[in-house]
Amino acid sequence: MNPRQRRGTLLLALAIIGAVAVFFSVSSYVAEVRREVGPKRMVLQLNTEAIAFQPLPAESVEQVEVPEKYVPQGAITEDELLEGSLVPAADLPAGTILQEGILGPLPALKEGEQELAIAVDAVTGVIGQIFSGSKVDIYASFPGGSDGDVSPQDCSMLLMSDVTILDVGGERPDPDTAETGAPDVSTVIPVTFALPPELGVQLVYAESFAQEVRLAVRGATADPDIDTGPVGSTGASVPSPGDCSLPPGLTFEGEE
Repeated sequence: MNPRQRRGTLLLALAIIGAVAVFFSVSSYVAEVRREVGPKRMVLQLNTEAIAFQPLPAESVEQVEVPEKYVPQGAITEDELLEGSLVPAADLPAGTILQEGILGPLPALKEGEQELAIAVDAVTGVIGQIFSGSKVDIYASFPGGSDGDVSPQDCSMLLMSDVTILDVGGERPDPDTAETGAPDVSTVIPVTFALPPELGVQLVYAESFAQEVRLAVRGATADPDIDTGPVGSTGASVPSPGDCSLPPGLTFEGEE
């Protein structure tokens, strides 16, 4: 073996020794990291934003492996727990690990309540801001004059407050404007509320005879005991429901 071959053999041996040293060094580092991180667990994580009180589509949730030391307490690990029974209690960003503390059951009827759905105008019904579980106030405007003329008897009222929404449907053409053949057909959205029967009567009457029914989303600090009742077109209180084009004997929440 000539000197050039000996140098080549020596360099090759050094390269092999270096590669083995790097391999063991990397292996040692990986093993150390694994010891520090500990075992891993599969958890459910959002890959898209989630809207409060809306069921989570299957494609919006994925399983990811997370070091057990970083898994939050109450983390949900089974897809079966999400099959329509649990919904976010607030809007959640993508990347959130699902856990019991941020999920809750769908809004349900309380004792003495019933489901009641009405068609709400897509513009005046704050559509896009209300969801299942939202709390709203319901306003209604009743005509006092004929043929749409302004009258001293015209009035608006806070029909009821702190009403729970059970479900919000999809937009559809308003049958009243569609039948007129108008070029611009307004859209309505069915909204289902949880109401006791006596308030359901008020809501049905308002939907049938009011010029307009509006929803107002309640803030977290809204007064749950706000008074309701009719207010005249001049801002003065109307003395009785009958003066607001309401049927005899029909009273409103908050009235004696």
